[in-house]
Amino acid sequence: MVLALPFLFMGAEGVSAGELSTQFVEVTLDQVKIGQSVRLHVPLSITNLGANSTRIKVDAVTPAPFELRDGYEAIPDPSWIRFERDTFTVEPNETALTDVILDVPYDVAYLGKRYQVIVSSRSIDGMVGIGFRSRVLFSIDAVVEY
Repeated sequence: MVLALPFLFMGAEGVSAGELSTQFVEVTLDQVKIGQSVRLHVPLSITNLGANSTRIKVDAVTPAPFELRDGYEAIPDPSWIRFERDTFTVEPNETALTDVILDVPYDVAYLGKRYQVIVSSRSIDGMVGIGFRSRVLFSIDAVVEY
């Protein structure tokens, strides 16, 4: 299987690859508390601009060193990110949405840290896959609340 996953990190206008489009390019959360679960303020959306339905698979992955923004380190465990649904079908000229949830473990070692994770969204129903690699950037509050 050939997989064509362009690294698409652009502005708020969104991006497109082949017949898919997304507005979920880069999302930033500040001052997340340890032990907290947070729904990102923007759902992951994939629009199918093509004539055929497309199956999409979504995963959280650790960024490669060259993908890291200055001041951020790779997320210790991509399982901190979960999705309302991680596989779905997008019909032609339709948009599918899924909530993205960040679960930060309760561990004081994470206080004051800034992390990055990649959300990989790709088609899984053809010989050539197309998709996106979006950034989620977040900082963890430096103060523990009891």
